[in-house]
Amino acid sequence: MSIRPRAPNARVIGYRLRRRGSPACDVAYYSGGRAGRRSCCVGSGPGPHSPALGRNAGANPGLPAAAVDVPVTRVVPFSSGVGYFEHSGTVHGDMRQLIINSDDFGYTPAVSRGIVEAHRAGVLTSTSLLPNLSGFEDAVRLAREEAPSLGIGVHINLVQGVPLARVPTLTDPRTGEFHSMPRLTRLALTGRIAAEDVAAEGAAQIRRLRDAGVRITHLDSHKHAHVLPGIWRPLAETACREGIRAMRWPVPTARVSAWQPGARGKEALAALLWRAARRHAPPLRHPDWLVELPAHGARLDAPGLLRLLDRLPEGTSELVVHVGHVDDTLARADKYTWQRERELAVLTSPEVRERLQRGDFALVHFGVLA
Repeated sequence: MSIRPRAPNARVIGYRLRRRGSPACDVAYYSGGRAGRRSCCVGSGPGPHSPALGRNAGANPGLPAAAVDVPVTRVVPFSSGVGYFEHSGTVHGDMRQLIINSDDFGYTPAVSRGIVEAHRAGVLTSTSLLPNLSGFEDAVRLAREEAPSLGIGVHINLVQGVPLARVPTLTDPRTGEFHSMPRLTRLALTGRIAAEDVAAEGAAQIRRLRDAGVRITHLDSHKHAHVLPGIWRPLAETACREGIRAMRWPVPTARVSAWQPGARGKEALAALLWRAARRHAPPLRHPDWLVELPAHGARLDAPGLLRLLDRLPEGTSELVVHVGHVDDTLARADKYTWQRERELAVLTSPEVRERLQRGDFALVHFGVLA
């Protein structure tokens, strides 16, 4: 098994991993003409599980070779026969990385226009494209003509509109449309969602992006539906088969504000569901941290976002936003309307743009994890 530290100019010359439960392990590396060794504590570290040191090696250009410090928990076999290190904390380096991703590209033309506006302002690096809603073609055109450097992932949609495949357990037989998110949650928790339906719809939505010429950087889902048991595993397996190597970590680990009524309970439930959902699923790469805005940005202001940016942890973080403009289609389909314009205004404000250009972290998209 080839194991490399996350540094562009370092290569591993050997490794030693003690049995799970042992106090420590060593990773040896070579950099700048001299060898070195870093110790790491087994099972330590407060952060979320981050995938694939071996498969994810080199994914963060800019991390210095002298900053390799990985708390390893185990070596896990991958379906291809390659192994990877799963670690319980972030890989520490002097350069932090930030992915600013706006969901709902292709929701409506006005939403897509706001996303491209944020990208052209130099603040938004990534977006997630809805494959089955009416704004899809317009979003693809905008990306091609006005935002060729925008990272684009597939925003798997299992809760709104009409599916692209025949998936009876995911749809209401009376309308042919997807179940609502509450209904989908109940069905998933009671084991009434067919894995083959999830896989078929996921593959169909991925194919639609590729047929349109989109180079997919990652996979996530509308309303975080991929957190549910019975959905995560078939989507992860489909992503692996389709060559998509990165997936959103679905549980927030940082916020602009320290507390919101009801938010912690929802996050705890999401974390519990996700831990159950990811069992036996193939590993995919993901950022070390997921950052969400308070109340999806309804109470967002520039000082709050600046505080969050000042507190970014080591490693790679994804900041999830929902920017856009409002049109009649959005007003009929969604309750989250004026809040998108608020997020857009804050994100593109002069003070936030200046902070993002300071240089103490790199703005990247999910392509760095591929």
